[in-house]
Amino acid sequence: MKKILLVLSLAASSMAPVHANNVAAGFVYDMGWGVGAQFNNNINVMVGNNGVSADYLFFQDAIDDAPLSWYIGAGGSAEWDGGPAARLPVGLNWNINQQWNAYGHVTPYLGFDDGAEFGLGAGAGVRYRF
Repeated sequence: MKKILLVLSLAASSMAPVHANNVAAGFVYDMGWGVGAQFNNNINVMVGNNGVSADYLFFQDAIDDAPLSWYIGAGGSAEWDGGPAARLPVGLNWNINQQWNAYGHVTPYLGFDDGAEFGLGAGAGVRYRF
């Protein structure tokens, strides 16, 4: 439980003031099926049936003449029945329209459950921007 609170408190403490139109929420598959939110277009938080994750997107760039952009982030996760992990999501964002977007990413991670181990995860979701 302490690991989960640590991840959530790190995500909350890194948030700048959030305006209403800078909040998006939706359904996600990342740490299992769950719900996720994005704040200020660069902080992603998700709670799923397998754990929680929080990422800061430090690089985003549009793809010319397309409603697509790609991103790289850094963050952490914690499984409900496992240890914490540092992660580096690399993904693609599709702006369907002004309020809806879909995204997918691959996530290399370094887990710290019974020693350090590398792994590769993936996630996808759909969000509605308020």
